[in-house]
Amino acid sequence: MNAVFICQTVDEHDYILAVCTQWISALARHVQIRHVDVICLRKGAYRLPDNVSVNAVGKTRRIATLANFYHHIIRITKQKEVDFFFVHMGGWYPLLLLPWKLFGKKPIYQWKTHPHIDPVMRLSAYVADNLVFTAAKSSMPLRSAKVKVVGHGIDTHAFSPRAETKSGTLLTIGRITPRKNITLLIQTVHEYHRKYNKRLSLDIIGPCEGKDAHYSDRLKKLIAEKSLGEHVSIRPPVRHGELAGLMNHYTLFVNFSRTGLDKATLEAMACGLPVLSTNPSFGEILPGHLRHILFDTAQDPVILADRVHHLLSLGRGEQEKTAAQLRRLVVEHHSIDALFDKILDEINRDKKQC
Repeated sequence: MNAVFICQTVDEHDYILAVCTQWISALARHVQIRHVDVICLRKGAYRLPDNVSVNAVGKTRRIATLANFYHHIIRITKQKEVDFFFVHMGGWYPLLLLPWKLFGKKPIYQWKTHPHIDPVMRLSAYVADNLVFTAAKSSMPLRSAKVKVVGHGIDTHAFSPRAETKSGTLLTIGRITPRKNITLLIQTVHEYHRKYNKRLSLDIIGPCEGKDAHYSDRLKKLIAEKSLGEHVSIRPPVRHGELAGLMNHYTLFVNFSRTGLDKATLEAMACGLPVLSTNPSFGEILPGHLRHILFDTAQDPVILADRVHHLLSLGRGEQEKTAAQLRRLVVEHHSIDALFDKILDEINRDKKQC
């Protein structure tokens, strides 16, 4: 099959969206795929299979961007028989592609992980998309038979355990934004220090962009108010290719976000790190015995400090057992190769029904 893959960025050095290059590679390498034409807003550095063509439409004036988008779609569909469109994450793309679905019978599939369904996403799902793929049920809480839970797409070869010295205690990675609930992380560290009279470190790593700059200032103020300057640090983002090495230097990954199933959480699990999370999507994927110790819906820093203490107090054998179980869960249900097996199976079933 020939596919058109639509995404924001194709750049293996992008701090957040470098994973797109891995997804495109995995799709292009699949035995069922002949060629992948990529349409993105911006392209940077990338290494992709020979059967991939990358086209950047630019992100300038909306009219110019829209014109470039349609120029590439028309050119590609004239050059070859396109079997389906695949939209990575959100935006107006499924609605923009409606003419090709209605008049050209080209199915539109979308990947989305976010518990907030905005009007554009809702309209796309019901009107334009054939199917919507997501990582966990609560990552796409839309009541529709079109929603298919297929797991996430993690490179479990790159993200794997390494024999590194544990130089840090707690780690969280991702955009520095209110949705990540980082204030609760800082309050949890403060309560841990107060209750257990022990010191631990928390490194917060990720980009803080545009309108979220004020949130970073709030976090720094909270760190100062809690006298945690020596223990909690906000650090700049790290390139995706360096994350696995970084993660292996820490004892525990923490994620209190209110988003979908965070990719960084699964990458940490693949590296053999125990994880503590309040994210409903994370709780959804865990078997009961692991959910009991690694997941809590509490927004109370005192309760979460107790959770941290319990995990850090586990014996080495129990920590290694938990780490092995978490990695196996990612390998079996969230590896990038298995992801496209599941997605293409669903696409083939859908195309037969059309």
